[in-house]
Amino acid sequence: MNIHLHRTTRAVTVLLAAATLAGCLGESSDLTQTDNRTNPNENPGNAEFVDTAGLQCALSDPNLLIGEGQDSPSLTPASTPNSNIQPSTGLNSGACKNNTAFSMGTGIVDITGPAAGSVMMGYESPTHASLGLHTRQFSRAYVIGSPCNGNRVVYVVNDLGMIFHAVRQGVLNKVAADAQLAPFYNEQNIMLNATHTHAGPGGYAHFTAFNAFRLGHDEEVYNFIVDGIVEAIRRAHANLQANPEPGRLLVNNGELLNANVNRSAIAYDQNPQEERNQYLNQRGESQNVNKEMALLKLRRADGTPIGQINWFGVHPTTTGNTNPLISSDNKGWAALAFEKLMGTQYEAPAGKDTFVAAFAQTDEGDSSPNIFFKDKPFEERGGSTDELKAVEINGSKQLARALTLYRDANQLVRGGVNFAQFHVKMDEVEITDPVVLNSLRHPESLNSAVKKTCTAAMGVSFGAGAEDGPGPTVEGASCNGRTDPARLTRDLAALAAGKLPPEILATAVLCNLNDLPFDAVPAGTSLSCQAEKPVLFVLGPPLNFSNNVLPFQLFTIGNVAVLGLPWEITTMAGRRIRQTVLEVLEPQGIDQVIISGLSNDFVNYLTTREEYSIQQYEGASTQFGPWTLA
Repeated sequence: MNIHLHRTTRAVTVLLAAATLAGCLGESSDLTQTDNRTNPNENPGNAEFVDTAGLQCALSDPNLLIGEGQDSPSLTPASTPNSNIQPSTGLNSGACKNNTAFSMGTGIVDITGPAAGSVMMGYESPTHASLGLHTRQFSRAYVIGSPCNGNRVVYVVNDLGMIFHAVRQGVLNKVAADAQLAPFYNEQNIMLNATHTHAGPGGYAHFTAFNAFRLGHDEEVYNFIVDGIVEAIRRAHANLQANPEPGRLLVNNGELLNANVNRSAIAYDQNPQEERNQYLNQRGESQNVNKEMALLKLRRADGTPIGQINWFGVHPTTTGNTNPLISSDNKGWAALAFEKLMGTQYEAPAGKDTFVAAFAQTDEGDSSPNIFFKDKPFEERGGSTDELKAVEINGSKQLARALTLYRDANQLVRGGVNFAQFHVKMDEVEITDPVVLNSLRHPESLNSAVKKTCTAAMGVSFGAGAEDGPGPTVEGASCNGRTDPARLTRDLAALAAGKLPPEILATAVLCNLNDLPFDAVPAGTSLSCQAEKPVLFVLGPPLNFSNNVLPFQLFTIGNVAVLGLPWEITTMAGRRIRQTVLEVLEPQGIDQVIISGLSNDFVNYLTTREEYSIQQYEGASTQFGPWTLA
């Protein structure tokens, strides 16, 4: 398909997408009047929404009742930032102490690739090719600055399966070559996040591991994505420059129930009981998946709403690996619906305000939207036998919670904007810091004298896929040094069903590869430190099929920190990361840490040491071995 055709048909397809929402949301009315309240804490209620009838309809959507009662609120409420924080030292001190004035701009651009003939990114299936369009993909960019110290950051949420090193580098190169952007933005203060839809065009990486099932690199898809992201940044920058008067940021948090389940509960249950007991619901059950949504609201000084970003951890996998339509899945559906309620103008002239609503990704590693995958036939795992209806069901739930958090947000963000970014060669890290070593929670049986990361490799259970989207093998292939009769029985059942039996394969062949003498494997390759993982294929040296020098990035926006990491992070791993980072940053005036997973690069999963030990899909996909999280 001609690339220019995508551009010319964008407005038409946006209207078509909006029409799919019209059953509940109805038609957009006139833009809301300017809000001139003098009290920035005052809740604007429904006045900010262009389509107030659609708002009420969205909040009473029957889809919200599907799965009702499956979840119970957490015993420990969702974290709420302290609006009265008054740091006297650290990041938010000096001229930025108690600052509530932020410059801001938003931009949105269509980044949909070819609507037919492209192998999609997400499911590792070369037959999962696109044949049409469900919803378009967008890049949503936000520039936020603090005049108190002159710093700016750019946060871009993209309806993509992943952000690869190639995409980030392409964006950075084009920004550096742009005379308008280069003075303000670079690798230090640009963070790119992927929503992780599994129904978008693939082939836009430069590393073989992520192009192999897409029949190689697709330059057309790559260029369309990179050019679109840069254009979104350019529009957000122009919007800020045209509206220099500082506005206000507000933050809100709350739980979203009955919208996600832990798809790998058996792995989660390997974590210490004492630790799991810290996360219970009001029925006394394990809250084994993160239910919290965090939301950042952007408003001009006169009250004009220009955007929101929310983070909720759930896979956009309500469409399966036989769906032939390009789709931004549940997060993209929710974003389009929110923007319809706000009257977003997708072709707004440069500099003009238009509302941009991003549903960003966080720690979704073991979080599935298919809340019935264990209780109902596979075809009904998302609440409907029609997977596009299932997209709407889950998207409606994320939309409704975001709407209420946005409507009720009244906690001002206070402080300044700061940023930091660095790289780590992840396959040669040895953990020697006594503070880190003393913080490890794993049982002695999982200990090792030397704790180091490994040459990147994938395990046998990677081929099994996740429980709500199974592949040709079954999970649990492990080099644990013992024969598990129950697992062998399961292998025999798998063999009878025509699937590859992982325990027999792993024990007989692949686990022995981990014990090969050093001179029997290529120089620079370390397999033995993969511990319980039977290596299916190596991604690191000498093949270099995946990146091993990874970006880590931190934004602090007032009292809120956004941590950019290149993994799909499991629930308990995310909890540990947030706790560790908050302990360091709290004395600096930070009281909330938001994980931005799938950001700036992609190297599969990040699990805890305990979860890794039983080699479910997520553990088998933790490339750098058992001590990656440490």
